[in-house]
Amino acid sequence: MMKRRSLLSFSTSMLVLLVMVKALVAQMPVVVSNGHELSKTTESKSSQKSCFSIVNFNPVNEMIWTGIIDSNWNNTENWDGLRLPVLDDNVTIPQGLTNYPTINIANGGDCNNLIVEPGASLVVASGGSLITQGDIFNYGIIDIKRTIPGNEWHMIAVPNSTTTAAIFMGNYLNYFDESTAYWIEILDISTELIPGRGYALWGTNDTATYSFTGIPNTGNQNHAFTAENQYGLNLLGNPYPSSLDWDLVIADQQNINGAVYCFDPTMGNRGQHVAYVAGLGDCRYIPPQQGFFINAVNSGTFNLLNEHRVHINSSNFYKNRELPDNYLELNVYENEQLMDKLYFRFNPDATEYFDGDYDAYKIPSYPEFEFYTVSLDDKLSIDQQPECEEVQLGFYSEDAGYYNIVLNEVTDFTEVLIYDTKTGYYHNLAVNDYEFMWETNDDETRFKLLLKTLESNFTSTYSVICENDSVTFFPDTLAVMPDSVFWSFPGGYPDFSTEMHPLVEYPEQGVFEVSLTVFWQGNSATNSKPEYMLVNAIPEAPAKPFGVETVCYNQYSSVYTTNSQDVIWELSPPASGTINYYDSACQIIWDQNFSGEVSLKVKIYNGCGEGEFSEHLYIQKLEPSNAEFSASQTVFVTQPYTVQFTNLTPNPDNFGFFWDFGNGGTSTEVQPEYTYPENGEYSVILKATNITTACTDSLLMENYIFCSGVGIGAEMMSGFGYSVDQTEKILFLKFIETPENKSFRLYNQLGNLQKALILSQDNQSISLSNLTAGIYFFVIDNKISGKFILAR
Repeated sequence: MMKRRSLLSFSTSMLVLLVMVKALVAQMPVVVSNGHELSKTTESKSSQKSCFSIVNFNPVNEMIWTGIIDSNWNNTENWDGLRLPVLDDNVTIPQGLTNYPTINIANGGDCNNLIVEPGASLVVASGGSLITQGDIFNYGIIDIKRTIPGNEWHMIAVPNSTTTAAIFMGNYLNYFDESTAYWIEILDISTELIPGRGYALWGTNDTATYSFTGIPNTGNQNHAFTAENQYGLNLLGNPYPSSLDWDLVIADQQNINGAVYCFDPTMGNRGQHVAYVAGLGDCRYIPPQQGFFINAVNSGTFNLLNEHRVHINSSNFYKNRELPDNYLELNVYENEQLMDKLYFRFNPDATEYFDGDYDAYKIPSYPEFEFYTVSLDDKLSIDQQPECEEVQLGFYSEDAGYYNIVLNEVTDFTEVLIYDTKTGYYHNLAVNDYEFMWETNDDETRFKLLLKTLESNFTSTYSVICENDSVTFFPDTLAVMPDSVFWSFPGGYPDFSTEMHPLVEYPEQGVFEVSLTVFWQGNSATNSKPEYMLVNAIPEAPAKPFGVETVCYNQYSSVYTTNSQDVIWELSPPASGTINYYDSACQIIWDQNFSGEVSLKVKIYNGCGEGEFSEHLYIQKLEPSNAEFSASQTVFVTQPYTVQFTNLTPNPDNFGFFWDFGNGGTSTEVQPEYTYPENGEYSVILKATNITTACTDSLLMENYIFCSGVGIGAEMMSGFGYSVDQTEKILFLKFIETPENKSFRLYNQLGNLQKALILSQDNQSISLSNLTAGIYFFVIDNKISGKFILAR
């Protein structure tokens, strides 16, 4: 058995042995890497997750570095196969060469297994990138370099497991304790720096290049995290000599929110944390040896796989990204210095509150300077939420002064306004930056962001037209002038158009949709209005009017209806009555002197004209029954008061009759006789109801029967009574109480004054001898009145 020698005493015989081993490996089952161990594998299950899975035997290629031209790894002429290695190639860097490879550029070097023979070396320069799919056998020197500017904070990590704090001797090195949210300085230079953990470094020199010598990390890397503090901030690090793609990393994590937070030392006075989540931000690609924060929800393990590694963005931090839709980035400057930034986007899958999958918190900086959006009590550096018109911003600086808010990037928003509640001023950031004066006692929520996205509103010359009319359509260009448009006009001619202001004819009636799609700066928006166009035709004739067709002579009015609203009614002959109003119902006020046949018709009108009249409705306005009667006697002086009524109504056999004698007495006889039981004055009504039509006419004779004579004063009413002596022609007045100079006036039925006296006795007799026969009235003190008949 050969003794194990140190690397410093590596001999030519060992080189021969390595060549023999390589030949044997080519005949053995494929060797794959599982973390840091080697195992022989002939097959793999689809459910197994390792650095690599081999389904069928695929021999790897062997490539050897020659360095014939120079030390550039990415020069194909420096390789024995005259091509660059890929992830399926095993690479050997042999000893005894003049030029050894250096990886300088960001897209760097790839290989499967990497063997560095004794005396050989590999340098990954600052900004370079190395991805190994398999294992690394280092018998020479592998040197990973990182150049870091001094006099500012950087978040760093180590690319191997053999680095101690001594590499940063003379500088300040801290780690972050999540449970207390404190920075803890590392004072012992022998402290081993843990792969996967992040550290904060303050370089005391202007710029320094650090060399991490040893076997670079490859394969799975795990690091535990905690969630004891409010935000669960854990400072982790990229343990690989290549970048990490956070979109690939976050897909394999649990118990953390979706955002990653990197530190940009060039922002603000002493740097700012910049975030990335769900396509927004500056930190998707985490460079080699870069530290970063995560936001833990619960304690757990952070898992990194070879599949998470990429060559992108190793030398130029944070800049390689595509701009999403409905997105903007706002920056704040003090003079020419970028102080802070925030990102905002409309995302229909997000909510207006903090979303772990879409939003990022604002991590404070020192000295304190913050620019953020407000979500309830949270400050956000990345805010995605459903579409809205107003966003509350937050701003704070320890230092008073002049600052500028700059719209750095924007997609889809057609209007971006900043509203300064302190000044009451609205400013369009799409036109130019907004400069403002900040005082330390200003309200942090001083600013609001007002947004509008691309819309496709439109108007037209008309939206209600007639058949064969034409309409011109206009897109809303108040916010932006579209680059192009596409119109759709179902039912119109043409039925589509790309003209900005199309003229469209509608040949047939109906209700039609109009839609417009506008295109602007690579974006589009569509607006469809389902019932926008109402196309009318000249209306058809409505239904025949509905209502009574026989109207009694004395009926005051009748109501008729049709099946349409906007109508015109016509009554013929016009003298038969008047139509009270126009609508789907009309009321005819009948002329009480008219009888005979009338016709009623109706037609519909709209903005296109008047339609044809409906079918006529013929109405018979009946003639009156001409109810008439007379009485055998209408004035009675003495009892009995018996009256024989004579019915004078024509064709009495066609009617039923009803008599009302004015005192509650009634009769249904054709020719009734009635005796009034007591004196008084009575009105008489005769109602004649047509047996066929049920129409009723009536005749009222007011105060038609008068019953008076001797004995009227037999009863005293209200302290007063009177009687007439028809033989002596004397009027007797009797008072219970003696009247005191009461005035008495006597009138004939024409209202002419016949006598005027002053009454002062209980019993008073007034001579009527000079009066002719007739009806007379008297009034006493304008309070007492009476009526009597003076016979011949």
